[in-house]
Amino acid sequence: MAALLAVAAVGAGLAWRPRIGAVAGGVLLAVVALVKISTLPVALAALVIIWAFDRRRAWVAGATALVAGLLAV
Repeated sequence: MAALLAVAAVGAGLAWRPRIGAVAGGVLLAVVALVKISTLPVALAALVIIWAFDRRRAWVAGATALVAGLLAV
């Protein structure tokens, strides 16, 4: 489940316009991390993949994942 959501986060983070895709990817990354605490490395690996392609989108996705994760807890 977490791997599937991580792949969806990478796809969403890179597919659409930079802001919309990065925000959608960030929310999906937060969901990956919230599935179970042991899936946090999977979410971080997906964030690194987004960062390898586009650093600006990775910053937005990471910030969105942080905010979404904090709001969910």
